[in-house]
Amino acid sequence: MTFLLKRILILIMFYSITSCNSQTKETFKFEYLNANNDKLKDSTKLKLKFYFNEYSLKRTNKYLSNLESFKKLKQRLSKKSTFSYLKDFDESYYAPSYLKRKKIKNKSGFTDFVLDTLFYENIKIESLKFISEQHYDRIENLRLTRLEYDKNINSIIKFEYNLKSPIYFIGNKNKIRFNINFLNISSKDIKSFKGTIFINNNEMENIFRANIDSKILPYQNDLKSELENWDTRVINEYRTDTNELEIEVSSYIKSILKQNIKKLNLTFIPTKITFKDGSIMHQ
Repeated sequence: MTFLLKRILILIMFYSITSCNSQTKETFKFEYLNANNDKLKDSTKLKLKFYFNEYSLKRTNKYLSNLESFKKLKQRLSKKSTFSYLKDFDESYYAPSYLKRKKIKNKSGFTDFVLDTLFYENIKIESLKFISEQHYDRIENLRLTRLEYDKNINSIIKFEYNLKSPIYFIGNKNKIRFNINFLNISSKDIKSFKGTIFINNNEMENIFRANIDSKILPYQNDLKSELENWDTRVINEYRTDTNELEIEVSSYIKSILKQNIKKLNLTFIPTKITFKDGSIMHQ
């Protein structure tokens, strides 16, 4: 009986070890994304890096179109013993909301969201490969669709305003301040733009119109395109400051605006957009 029990225990231990080994092979390990690891195809590895927010869409596409460059990069990194963020994961790595993440306190005492690596190490490799492929395809299709929209000047800039208080009045002066945002939803960075803001009432009758040049707006930053981050932040925001963006109006227009203050509708029509690459669109 003792001999039989020993045999049973040995068999149990053997199957436990083999099952653990097989599970290790089937589940994802972040070491697979190590720069000198060859267990995954380079194209798969690139899409996993994109999925885990280590590579941008631009960088991912660059290496997908030339895998030889990616192989050279891996060789160069392996010589320097430089590994991926996901291999040497630490609390400084930020994880976007579409990933399983956990809260931590950074060195400054603020809350950061970091990747929950243990969660992903319980997922089968094939499943995670499929998820990363789906994620890449969706974002890349979005970028290609955006390129088509870029041909229409009215699809380049998104205009938003505060519905409750789209404009403010400045004391007894005949001036108004705008509470508005301009957002770049194109595939290219915008250097500057011009256009017209229309202020209408509920019946969509025009009360006032003002020509806007981005040069007069505060915070003179380019409107950058951030298509590689569409899942985490769909469009790059260019926020104006209502205390600085002022337009002079007549006493009559000011009184009409005050009468319609709770039912104002704002529309922005771009007339010229200059991109950072030097190209220009007119209408």
